[in-house]
Amino acid sequence: MRNSLVLYYEKTPLPLTSCTKGCFIDQLLDVESSHYNIGGYIKLEGTLDKEKFFQAVRSAPQVFDAYKMRFNSDISNPSFFIEEDYEEMDVEELDFSQEEDRKGIAMNWMQDRFDTAFNIKEDEVLFEHVLIKIADAEHWFFVSTVI
Repeated sequence: MRNSLVLYYEKTPLPLTSCTKGCFIDQLLDVESSHYNIGGYIKLEGTLDKEKFFQAVRSAPQVFDAYKMRFNSDISNPSFFIEEDYEEMDVEELDFSQEEDRKGIAMNWMQDRFDTAFNIKEDEVLFEHVLIKIADAEHWFFVSTVI
């Protein structure tokens, strides 16, 4: 059944809600704005099986179509499409564990990322995932996206 839906939706423009359309047009008018970025981080304490963690996070697009959403760059027809071929997402890894003020540096890095505008072109993902090592038994999972 899913294969028939894939054929229908693949690169087919779908309408934006009025709220999302307003955000999309506003972002195009001010491409440097991070006004619509949202996100946060989760503290993971204890031993982390990084391979299983990365496997779980990377496979999320196989379950959640929201990770496959891309904006259509045609300003005359604000819309989005589902990139069905997108099956595995990237997860960046940073290590601040050797820094003296590792938590402060990590917080500053995350704030800088929140303050950076997303590129909302067709070929760009609308989210960012980063695993930050604070210590051997503490990692932070940072997530940012644009609404």
